Amino acid sequence: IAAVLGGILWGLQLIFSQRIFYILFIGLILVCYSIIKGITGKSKNNSAVLFATILSVILAGVIGWGIFLIVGYRG
Repeated sequence: IAAVLGGILWGLQLIFSQRIFYILFIGLILVCYSIIKGITGKSKNNSAVLFATILSVILAGVIGWGIFLIVGYRG
């Protein structure tokens, strides 16, 4: 859920700005972490939450780039 939602947001950011803003990458990390923490109810000290957050950020990046290449690439 976090990777899909984060990927959609990352893809929209790339489509509308045509740039990567690293401050928004931090926002992507926070979105993924918040969703995972909300679903699991565990804290950041739990290694599963950290692993799932890292995995979802990577997947969100891949999904976002895919959306950008399919929909928004003007090159």
